[in-house]
Amino acid sequence: MPIYIHVIRHAQGLHNALNTKGGWQYKDPYLTSLGLQQCADVQRDFPFKPQAIIASPMKRAIETSILCFSGFVAEGLPIALLPTLQEAGNSPCNVGSPLSELVEEFKKAIDPDMHNVAEDWCKGKGIEDDGQLKERARLARIAIRAKGLNLEGYAKDIHICVTSHGDFIPYLVNDLNAGMFNNAEWRSYEFSDPTYQSNQAQLKETEWSKTRRSSQPTLGAKLPPALISLQRRLYQDFVARQKKATESGSLSEVLRIPTAPSFPFLLRP
Repeated sequence: MPIYIHVIRHAQGLHNALNTKGGWQYKDPYLTSLGLQQCADVQRDFPFKPQAIIASPMKRAIETSILCFSGFVAEGLPIALLPTLQEAGNSPCNVGSPLSELVEEFKKAIDPDMHNVAEDWCKGKGIEDDGQLKERARLARIAIRAKGLNLEGYAKDIHICVTSHGDFIPYLVNDLNAGMFNNAEWRSYEFSDPTYQSNQAQLKETEWSKTRRSSQPTLGAKLPPALISLQRRLYQDFVARQKKATESGSLSEVLRIPTAPSFPFLLRP
């Protein structure tokens, strides 16, 4: 039973778009309009049916998972939150929100119980050294592998989608030479040990994944001022929709995306 891990970096967040203008100061930021479009592109092109979706508990990673795989989420496949997938560093943009706030916003779209996420999972986050990041990545891989093994028998091939962050993903895939993924870029991996017994649970990229790598740089800092202004407006609209979803308790409201004439979103019905 092959287990394939599809690792995706979250789509563009506000901190990415404004990374030369103090974007790092935004705490646990949402996605921008470009980020939403990136998710629509992934949703349109992603060729696999996942048996599990696992994400960092940071809002941009949760949103990316919901929007990229909204058809599966709407059918009842929840997003499991795994704190070991959070971003490295302790800048405000890399500090998450309390569990109760995430549950209030995203409701049934997320499953915080699968990995026993604590209310204050994000509290007291400091700067990790290289060894600590490697160990956290190892623990994340072991948790992901355990989920895959628990799915044995559900499908001939097991596909797990994992949403994480630019600085942490090279540690997660145990390849510090892999380079930073573009926003919403995804690559596919399998476990190096076919017996699934190694305590390192190392991953290796599949050959067919290597052929589809993107060569485009992250676009956030290069956007024209007019588009950044539009992003801010759509960002505010998205926050308003999140609030409406919270008040209504409707998952369909969470799955809705703000639209503009220049951003045609292609979502599953």
